[in-house]
Amino acid sequence: STAKQIIKIKPDTVRIYPVVVLKDTKLGELYQSGRYKLYDFDKAVEICANMLYMFEFMGIKVIRLGLHASKDVSENAVAGFYHDSFREMCESYIFRTRIMTLLKNKKGEFSIEIPKGSLSKKIKKKKVNIEYFRKNDLYISFKEKSGGEIKQEIQKIWEELELLQEEEAIDLKLHPEEGRKLSFLEKMFADEPGTLHVAFIHDKTPE
Repeated sequence: STAKQIIKIKPDTVRIYPVVVLKDTKLGELYQSGRYKLYDFDKAVEICANMLYMFEFMGIKVIRLGLHASKDVSENAVAGFYHDSFREMCESYIFRTRIMTLLKNKKGEFSIEIPKGSLSKKIKKKKVNIEYFRKNDLYISFKEKSGGEIKQEIQKIWEELELLQEEEAIDLKLHPEEGRKLSFLEKMFADEPGTLHVAFIHDKTPE
């Protein structure tokens, strides 16, 4: 794909501009005549989200995603992928994909902690992600915590997991004690026999 070819060049920064069809242009004429076809909007978000993730994973900064909001574009656009929060939509899609991968084949209620100040980006305007989760029988509550708080909790969980490396016998309790509230990880892996798989959701550079 084009994104993979760009990654091979190893640029420091990239800009991603999904197409916007303007009136009184050759592309506008082709679109209005039916000779130029577009993806639907959700597909465009998916494609751009994948590109955003690929670039950032490879350490390439995406300094622009989507055309800058302007009166000229908004008044002359006849089709295409123009939205003042297009990048936020892509970031929201990435977050949703992470959640669905982590909770694959899971149903029920879950609580997920995310960095402070990122709730709008993760949930998406009009709570589209929440509605998507509910359609898949996932009822998720989100709690914002500082990077330091999340780091401490991950460290605590990691220390508990490291105990599994020791040769000492472990008193394994298959059922929680009376009155004790299940943790997120316990809920997530309830009734799952076999190997314990652990994953953490965070931005590309965790604190």
